[in-house]
Amino acid sequence: MTKFYNDYLGFQELSIDDTLIKVSDLVALIEDSEFKDQLFKLFDIESIKNDTLCIPGLKKIVDSIITRDLEYEKVDVDCHISDVSCVEMIDKNTVKLRFYFPDTDEYLEANTAYSSKRDYFESHYKLDRFANFCITQGHFDLLQENINYLNEKYQDSDSCTKKFRLLRDKCDDYFVRGITSVKAYNDYNIRFSLFVSVIAIHNAMKRNNYTFKITGCEYSESFIRLYFQKNSPTIIPEIGELNFVLEMSNDEIKREAFKFSGLFTIETFKKKTKVLLKPKNIKNKWISIQHNFLPSTVTEQLEMLSDFIANAEKEMKEDILELDKIENPDYLRFFLLRKIEKSNNPQLGTYKKAIKEKLDTKIGRISDLIILMGKIDEIVLDFDLKEYLRYLFYDVLRDKKKK
Repeated sequence: MTKFYNDYLGFQELSIDDTLIKVSDLVALIEDSEFKDQLFKLFDIESIKNDTLCIPGLKKIVDSIITRDLEYEKVDVDCHISDVSCVEMIDKNTVKLRFYFPDTDEYLEANTAYSSKRDYFESHYKLDRFANFCITQGHFDLLQENINYLNEKYQDSDSCTKKFRLLRDKCDDYFVRGITSVKAYNDYNIRFSLFVSVIAIHNAMKRNNYTFKITGCEYSESFIRLYFQKNSPTIIPEIGELNFVLEMSNDEIKREAFKFSGLFTIETFKKKTKVLLKPKNIKNKWISIQHNFLPSTVTEQLEMLSDFIANAEKEMKEDILELDKIENPDYLRFFLLRKIEKSNNPQLGTYKKAIKEKLDTKIGRISDLIILMGKIDEIVLDFDLKEYLRYLFYDVLRDKKKK
């Protein structure tokens, strides 16, 4: 099977080339976008096309995203669920789907990828658990019989047409990436989200006289998570530097996946360990953009970015500051250890033993706890699990006042 990419560009790699680009260079991201003309008008790109984007690391990311994006063609197929059949089990995590097009009497086959197997069985049939049972116990024919029976029952329903996002690789093999509604779905893809985010941040920087640098970027063919660190650190005595980070993330498949969140990094004076902390919720709502928004609504949301940055940074600082005044840092280590032990996150299972070994050492300073958190982050390779750990780390340090 084709290997899907899941890339990470860190600060060291991004800082090798400090070449700055102009807004006109950024336009390459949306050159083939159906929204190009609207975005030019909404952002008045013509008036700022010669502006230099003073965001170090941006050129490397734009070049990498465009190059990687050429590896797959994204194909959206509108198909009635009764015209989709499950024809083959590839392995316990993958099945082959056949899409039939009655108008042309043609069909196309594609293997499921990522979570699309679960989405296919569960979103319409509510059969994911049953499907997994049949696949693992050798009853695939029984699963097919149930799918075919339900397809016959629903073939005249007008509400059963779905949009399937397929990926076609250079060998002309197709893969099912995800399933969405055919109604009001706008393809706000990785290139689109990167373009509008950078323009919005550029405008916010000009209005507020602050600067950002990109400290990291995680991305695949359908997902991106990008970190813009504000260049205005707060010093926490005897511990390290606290920096606000604006995170932009976008999943092309999920309904409300294009959003901005706030994080903090703590970098210790000792050993220069850096840890990302992220709250699940703050009073100041995240900026969230749905795929059914009009482009004009997208720009309206992004106009709130300056206020979001100011309010999120202020609220999160109140949670994290005064770490140097904690009397019993080892209690927080123990608190984190218990959270890891009691976690039901299935992705964490593989790493639990190694993480517990790291945390099985008493500490006397908060800086030592930050260093332990950094070591845990290094152990974990999965991006989604790293995100989960950021929530845990934030909760532990936020609850310091209760200890």
